[in-house]
Amino acid sequence: MIQIPISDIKDNDVLVKAIKEKNGSIILPEGTKLKREYIVLLEELNINEVSIDEPGEEKAGNTSEYLIGRIRTLYETHIYQNRRKLAEFTKLADEAIENFKNRGIPDEISGKENMYEEIYLTAAMAYEMGENQKLSRKQMYDMVLGTLLMDIGTRYLVFPIGRKLQLAHLTTDEMNEYLKHPIIGYTILEKEEWISEEARKVILFHHEREDGSGFPTRRKIQDPIQKIVGQAVIYINSLCSTE
Repeated sequence: MIQIPISDIKDNDVLVKAIKEKNGSIILPEGTKLKREYIVLLEELNINEVSIDEPGEEKAGNTSEYLIGRIRTLYETHIYQNRRKLAEFTKLADEAIENFKNRGIPDEISGKENMYEEIYLTAAMAYEMGENQKLSRKQMYDMVLGTLLMDIGTRYLVFPIGRKLQLAHLTTDEMNEYLKHPIIGYTILEKEEWISEEARKVILFHHEREDGSGFPTRRKIQDPIQKIVGQAVIYINSLCSTE
């Protein structure tokens, strides 16, 4: 790793230390391939230097920060007319599983900064619970893939959610819209061949509960994967709440 002034940035230099705002939110995640046009953005943020790979240095692209940055990028660049980009979540799920296996749940990430941290922590918690229940490899993959995509339906809400959705601040109409996001997420991926029905059901049922008190359908979930994800959602939501 070497530190260089931003004026020396070359196309395809690889960022090895995430660039963050003062509040800790990630602007450019670790692993980003830099471009010359980023210089203007960095200057506006009063960032003078960046850390990049030295020539020939191997990039570690499966760190938690990098993976959270990839989740954010795929969510925020998603548009309805082009769902093919979401297929990159298949690779991201494999990378996340490898990271969870080697490092567990990252203590350094609070989940309070943005929804993407919370999604990642929920997937990590679900993975750990799945290991304890000895889920099969396929079940683990479907569970992690579905969890990483569980909030993709929020991209279709008619009101802006920002980086961190504050449910207590929603109007009645906004809350009614929010309650639809699991159905929306399931529906937009219904005909995609790269994601299994099991993973799609994780998206649809991640807010359902065993006693039928969840949403959007008040279904009493029995499936082991759906139970795990529902429990992980509750636990991580309680840890990450800023209310």
